[in-house]
Amino acid sequence: MEFPNGTNDREISDISTLIDYHWTVIWYSDYVAHVRYTGDSYGRDPDKYLRIQQETTIRSSRTDEKQIMHQNTTYDRGNSTSQNLTWYTEGTSEFVRTSGINRDGIERQPYFYVDRRFSDSGFVRYHVVSFSRVSNYHVYHKFFVDATPEYVETRRHDGHAFHVYSVSEGTTDTTGEVVVREDGLIKSLTINAVVDGETAQLSATVELRDEVSITTPEWKQDAERADRSGGGGGDYNCDDFSSQAAAQAAHENSGGAYGLDGDGDGIACEHLP
Repeated sequence: MEFPNGTNDREISDISTLIDYHWTVIWYSDYVAHVRYTGDSYGRDPDKYLRIQQETTIRSSRTDEKQIMHQNTTYDRGNSTSQNLTWYTEGTSEFVRTSGINRDGIERQPYFYVDRRFSDSGFVRYHVVSFSRVSNYHVYHKFFVDATPEYVETRRHDGHAFHVYSVSEGTTDTTGEVVVREDGLIKSLTINAVVDGETAQLSATVELRDEVSITTPEWKQDAERADRSGGGGGDYNCDDFSSQAAAQAAHENSGGAYGLDGDGDGIACEHLP
């Protein structure tokens, strides 16, 4: 019986190796991913605890070098508010559209942002599914690093073997299951964790496809016009970016005008993945 690199018949022995193989599989594949997260929006600051429910869907086409990721986040403030974000990537540019209420309670009229950070590095290097990128990093880290997923069984379906790993309630405040194919693809995972005394849940799946069709959103032209005119809907904050790299690019291009580097160390939105 073959086990994915970074695993054996007892545990996930090297998470970095396993994640590398996971990324390698989907670098050369089209895929659809679904992620659901419920827990804290702030992560590192328990004094700012704010419970959220977040649904993310990613459709990625290596063939066409296109990806679209939609994320809806509902913030529990007694009367729930929500924010919708859509990232669309085509070739060497990423286009971002947002609307609704962000986690700081600020209402966002729809605006657009163009990020050319892919121009030097290429589409494939960035558009791989890292579940921590589209969910709370601390829950993801807690499952794979603070806990030790142990091998449970191997299941076979449609010509593939899936190795199932889990963590035990008896040894950690984190429980969950991760299903890994022989080639290292993390096909699905579920995590239930306690972070700073608060519960959090994360579930995710990745489905490889021979082909994924992605329709260019109608607002792409609006994004390009806003970019040429110097910006979309006013100032940005860290909630407006899908990654630290995107926030860093906006920070540097604006000469720090958006206030994304709160501690003045030159790194924008350090908490972003």
